Amino acid sequence: SLLAVAGAAAVFLRKRESPLIFITGFSLAYMVLAMSMPHWINLRYLGNTFGPVCLLAGLGAWWIIETGCQWMDTTDRRPFAAVAIAILIGGAAADYIRFRHYFVRDEVVDLSIKWLVDERNQ
Repeated sequence: SLLAVAGAAAVFLRKRESPLIFITGFSLAYMVLAMSMPHWINLRYLGNTFGPVCLLAGLGAWWIIETGCQWMDTTDRRPFAAVAIAILIGGAAADYIRFRHYFVRDEVVDLSIKWLVDERNQ
């Protein structure tokens, strides 16, 4: 999510191309609409934005790495890029471990599936 915010910032600050502006605007407008509904915690409402948000996150990661490399005036920018990539991989691994801990290990059941199973067992 933070990388998607960085990607949105990159769209408006640097890469003002109409497809990117549309993707960013669509994602923001759709999220605002979904979050204004009474059952906003239901992630199914936000499912349409997963792809565009991932694209914006990729753009955000690229922008952060490129900006960081330009900020460094050394001739060899590979150490900065390696550290940035290691941080990204570490963040992804931490998210996966957190997901396994809270959802897989604790066997959290999706409410809609529970309702279907309960209905079937009656």
